[in-house]
Amino acid sequence: MKERIKKILNNAGLYHFMQGWYRQSIFYGTLLLFHLKYFKYKGTGFACNFCNKQYEKFAPRLAAKEDRVALEKYNVIAGDGENVFCPYCMSTSRER
Repeated sequence: MKERIKKILNNAGLYHFMQGWYRQSIFYGTLLLFHLKYFKYKGTGFACNFCNKQYEKFAPRLAAKEDRVALEKYNVIAGDGENVFCPYCMSTSRER
């Protein structure tokens, strides 16, 4: 069914437009949720280099259970844990 819908949208010239719109709506929906959830944490503690906003804590990024095993096995320490995303501009600790 999914492939059939994909083929119809592709033939109509709408597939890439819809795919971009879908990804953009997920991004901005997540951004709005972060704004609302972390508004109460505005203050000092963490400062974002991109947007210059300050928060007591940043948003976490926690890996799925199946990924956690590999992260622990290979001692990966970046990109996972507490205080990873800036709630205002969604920049990560790696980017900052």
